[in-house]
Amino acid sequence: MDIKDAIGRNIEIGETVRYTATGTTGEVEDLKIKDELYWVKIKDTDMWYLAEAVEVLYENEILDEEDYYNKDETFNEESFKEKQNEFGEAGIGDNVTGGG
Repeated sequence: MDIKDAIGRNIEIGETVRYTATGTTGEVEDLKIKDELYWVKIKDTDMWYLAEAVEVLYENEILDEEDYYNKDETFNEESFKEKQNEFGEAGIGDNVTGGG
């Protein structure tokens, strides 16, 4: 049975997938069709996810836990300020919804 992920990749048992809504990542333990929907069971969570809501990760897309927590990222204040400015200034007023 061909079960496709959110971006059209085939899902197979043993592959690593990511649930797109939360970023939960794990190994596919089982696949099933129920009520004409395709489902994927992630081993570590022991939960079923709609196949269309997960994406298969290729080897180069998978970060192991040690790499994830030991990334050498430094805080760049200028970059942070630029991103803040992109959002603009938010204000609070009494006419929030435009209703009367």
